[in-house]
Amino acid sequence: MKIGQATASPYTFVWTPSAVGSYVLTAVATDNIGLTASSNNSATVTVTAVTGTTVILQRGLNGYALASDTFLDKNLQTTVRGAMTTLYLDKTTYRPLIRFGIFQAEGGPVPNGATILSASLQLYKQFYDDTVRLNPLLKPWVESQATWLLSQTGLPWTTAGAASAGSDYGSSADAVVSVPFNPGWVAFDVTARVQQWANGGSSNYGWRVDSTTSPVNAKIFNSSEYATDTSLRPKLTIMYN
Repeated sequence: MKIGQATASPYTFVWTPSAVGSYVLTAVATDNIGLTASSNNSATVTVTAVTGTTVILQRGLNGYALASDTFLDKNLQTTVRGAMTTLYLDKTTYRPLIRFGIFQAEGGPVPNGATILSASLQLYKQFYDDTVRLNPLLKPWVESQATWLLSQTGLPWTTAGAASAGSDYGSSADAVVSVPFNPGWVAFDVTARVQQWANGGSSNYGWRVDSTTSPVNAKIFNSSEYATDTSLRPKLTIMYN
């Protein structure tokens, strides 16, 4: 039974299972004259549908206001970029930061100690291809105060640009994603990290976004101030019990 199709890059669609249980999925490619690849050429994937409550955290959606993001700017090291409508990314010059208030203790909607079933961070990108890495931040920071030198007023990063592994950010990446060239959503599976925050294993200071290559031009994501289409602002989707 076909559950959906996508006709344009990046060839993704959203599927909601009709019932709780396990499903075996496979992909079939169809070319422009109707020829299809055999299902034998596509590995099957087994997924399990579970019950739970789903929340989408996105600035302005249902009154949510706890999304914070900015980028650190090496060229203007004392300039605050938290009010920008875009997040610039460059391996050496620009470094985005993003955080969502998730749990009720933070003012968010998810009950303290909830069982996190899944969590996905999504950022909307413009034209470029790259491999993007997400690492947890280990220091508190303030959107309206963070700069290349400071995490907040009076408190410097251990290394400028939040560049100290093990002090400014966690050295193990939460996700590494290769993204296609055309504009669209980039999704990072951050389930394990949000589970750790829910269990009190570490504090929620959000993430540091980095590129694994040295690009010719800076890469651009929409920020939480993006006004042209507010549905394209960063969002964190969480399912929990």
